[in-house]
Amino acid sequence: MAPSTPSSSSANTTSVQVAVRIRPSNEHDLTSIPTRFQRTVVHGASPTSVTVEPSTIPPSSATTTTSSAAANPLAKKQTFTFDQVHPQGTKQHAIFTTTAAPLVSRFLQGFNCTILAYGQTSSGKTYTMTGVDLDADPSDSENGMGIIPRAVATIFGAIQQLKQERGNAWNCSVKGSFIEIYNEDLIDLLATEDPSMRREVQIREEKDGTIIWSGLKEVGVKSTAEVMNLIRQGSSIRRTNETDMNAQSSRSHAIFSLTLIQKKYTGSGVPRSGSGRTSPMPPTTPSPSRLARPSSVYVGSGTGRVGSPTFGRPPTPSFASAMRSAGAGLRPQSAMALRPGSPDQEDAATDSGAWVTVVSKFHFVDLAGSERLKRTAAQGERIKEGISINSGLLALGNVISALGDPSRSRSLAPGQAHIHVPYRDSKLTRLLQDSLGGNAHTLMIACVSPAEWNALETVNTLKYANRARNIKNRAEVREKEDGWDDLEWLQGMVTKLRKELKTLKEGGAIPSGTADDGSSGQGAANAKMIQKYNELQGMHEELRMRYSQANDELRRAKEELEDRPLMSPTSTQDRTANIRRYEEIVAPVIEQYEKTISAMEAELKLNRTALAHTNEMYEEQETELEALKERHATTEAYVEELRARVGKLVEREASTESYVRDLEQKLKSFSESSVSSSESLNDLKKEIARYKENEAATTTYIAELEARLARSDSD
Repeated sequence: MAPSTPSSSSANTTSVQVAVRIRPSNEHDLTSIPTRFQRTVVHGASPTSVTVEPSTIPPSSATTTTSSAAANPLAKKQTFTFDQVHPQGTKQHAIFTTTAAPLVSRFLQGFNCTILAYGQTSSGKTYTMTGVDLDADPSDSENGMGIIPRAVATIFGAIQQLKQERGNAWNCSVKGSFIEIYNEDLIDLLATEDPSMRREVQIREEKDGTIIWSGLKEVGVKSTAEVMNLIRQGSSIRRTNETDMNAQSSRSHAIFSLTLIQKKYTGSGVPRSGSGRTSPMPPTTPSPSRLARPSSVYVGSGTGRVGSPTFGRPPTPSFASAMRSAGAGLRPQSAMALRPGSPDQEDAATDSGAWVTVVSKFHFVDLAGSERLKRTAAQGERIKEGISINSGLLALGNVISALGDPSRSRSLAPGQAHIHVPYRDSKLTRLLQDSLGGNAHTLMIACVSPAEWNALETVNTLKYANRARNIKNRAEVREKEDGWDDLEWLQGMVTKLRKELKTLKEGGAIPSGTADDGSSGQGAANAKMIQKYNELQGMHEELRMRYSQANDELRRAKEELEDRPLMSPTSTQDRTANIRRYEEIVAPVIEQYEKTISAMEAELKLNRTALAHTNEMYEEQETELEALKERHATTEAYVEELRARVGKLVEREASTESYVRDLEQKLKSFSESSVSSSESLNDLKKEIARYKENEAATTTYIAELEARLARSDSD
């Protein structure tokens, strides 16, 4: 059971979606492009295809590889097919609803999503992504809001709706980050510290292949307005400058990211809170009176997956309450000293679910435009920026070619290794590794200019985007289970479970303070009741025997009196007096015996009823004991599983310690070498000082010699 498992039902293979947007002509085209090359040659032939008409640009202007007209890529009409094609008159709202809105829905479902805007400089990429009027109404189809502000407004609207629908069983948090790649340097656009004090943004890769941007500042946001403020803050310091093709040309690649952390309660019970009352979130701090742990419950039939909370750890129900939930998929949970009638026990009875965390990221990528230095008339720093931009886009093109070229994939032998994908050739491709061929739904928006003057760049952009359609991503929702990396908690849990197993093996009673204490007390009371019942039964038998003997004696005495012959009246009177005296003596004894026997019979009846009830309770307890024995094996398996995890964590800790020691040794050696270098530097400084002194002395000596020589010449 992995701490983080993808949802098998939500994993699927998807292709990179590509949409083409043909921007309308603007005033800059009319002033900067020669009149004979202002003709529109790019048209949207259908909602999924675009055509490029033959160009009249001379080959020397169209291509630098050859002067032959036959090799001119613009010599004939070309048609390209994409997922979507948006002609010049398409509004910003229509762009969002057809391209980005489906990705917003997948983002809320837990998938990673990416939107890339690619194209030539001045083709409308930043306008498509950010637009204008950030504070306008996102539902207005006539304003100029771009994809990012409309997507953000849609996301927060959906979050409010989900909170109303799911209540305490769902909660989330949203974080935003903004980064730019300028001359292959990663710059955090949201960092407010002095540039010299900022943390370096680094790209790291986890064991499962997930790319992490360490050192990047993530700001928690709760509304659309807060996100817009972040966009303004980052855009204000992003590198832009004027070129001959664009008055506000982006000189860096920019990525604005939203991270959505969803907390979902998957159980049928009421979510727990840290105070013992229901709340949408599990407690953030463990109770000091008992060890907190993630609840372990099978959240779906047939999945074999065990859910865990992801935001802190909820208190655990007692072992006995878990055992009473037989057949509900519960694993044995540890006894945590819950007392009958306490709030903890009441909450434990309702806490039959688990908290699951789903983390999804949405990257909005505004790539700097590809540019030809001759067209942009770049000079000085602009030339360096243009070279860096083109090299990053070239690396991105190589990655797209490696992932999307079917001929290269078919050329591999069945047992041959996979094609090498050059993600590490550029920081841009390294940042987008998850989006291209990884775990994400990706959309590329290719922005093109309709003018004939830019036809060559337009064709290259369309070919570039057409290759991207062949890239296959495997998008899946990953549900993270927190709590299993806490070594201290796992060790404590193993110790507690071992004590419970030992108690079960020895006496069969679990010291949990719940129903098990009541069971052991009831057993002692039942033993006393049986002992009293046996004593009463013995007394009843003894009294019955004495009563029978007295009746027999009375009957024999009556028979003897009846058998005697008749006598005189005096004798008859004497006999009657004797009988009366005998009855006076015997009658009270018999009456007392009868009363005692009646009382004993009533008490015996009550004890028989209590004994029957006790027998029923014993049968129920025997049934529960059998159930405990059946689950005992499951508990042992659970302990073994925890022990295995502890072993893995110990190994990981040892590996980490070894790595830290290696780093310390390297740091020590570096310090030693630094000290040695400092000493060498001091020696060199001393040597230089001596040489300077010698040089001064030599200069003085030469001056004296020259003076002597001059005096000798004068003499």
